Amino acid sequence: MKLLQHSRYITTLRCASLLEQQQLAPGDDEIVVRNYAALVNLGTELALFMGTPVGLPNPEVPFSKYPFPLGNGALDEMIACGAHAGTPVIPHS
Repeated sequence: MKLLQHSRYITTLRCASLLEQQQLAPGDDEIVVRNYAALVNLGTELALFMGTPVGLPNPEVPFSKYPFPLGNGALDEMIACGAHAGTPVIPHS
C-alpha cells in the first residue's frame, strides 16, 4: 500500500491547493504530523498569496517562489516519531 500525504501550498497568485506526495517513514530525528488546520500568516504567506513580494518575479531570489508550503501557524497531531526524535513538549505559559 502506498502512503500519501496531502500538503497545503500556495501554488499561484491567489490560489492555495492540496498537493499529493508520497509519505515516507520518519528518519531517526524526525516526526510525522497530521495537520488539521493551517493559518495564512499576515507576513510572508499573505504576501505570496496576494503576489506582492518584490522578489517574486526575480529568478535570482530563491525565496518567495511557488509552490510555497503553508504551515507557519498550524494545528497538528504527532502520528509517528523517529527513534531519536526526543520527547514531545507542550510549552507552559
